[in-house]
Amino acid sequence: MTDPSKSPGFSTRLPGDRSAIPRFEDWLDRAAIPDPRLRDRVRLAGLEILDNLIRHSGPLEGGSVRTSLRLRAGGARLVFSFRSVKFRSFARGGKNPRTGYNIEDGRWRGLGLVMVAFLTLHVRYVSDARSDRVEAEF
Repeated sequence: MTDPSKSPGFSTRLPGDRSAIPRFEDWLDRAAIPDPRLRDRVRLAGLEILDNLIRHSGPLEGGSVRTSLRLRAGGARLVFSFRSVKFRSFARGGKNPRTGYNIEDGRWRGLGLVMVAFLTLHVRYVSDARSDRVEAEF
């Protein structure tokens, strides 16, 4: 794991299960993002993206997610790279989260990804020969 305080860009590999959530938070805490509003947006959107990957795209091929953050003047770029058959299907299916109440599940669906869209300047769901990725610009 790279020490995020030493560079404007760094990365780590997280497990493809629920233990990734606190590890992501610990890793992000070391990023020393100078703007507290940016830090909070990156944290909230990143946690939602990671939670969705683990819950809805698993099992992840190789059992892990590579995560990178690059700080730039006034913003940041957060990327999650992984491999997932379920994600590839999502990425090819229009990439727009469908929101609505699911009676069978007894809960709303898609609101987290809508929130991510509001917290970011741009979010892309990419599936190509290199990897499956969620790329978020702040």
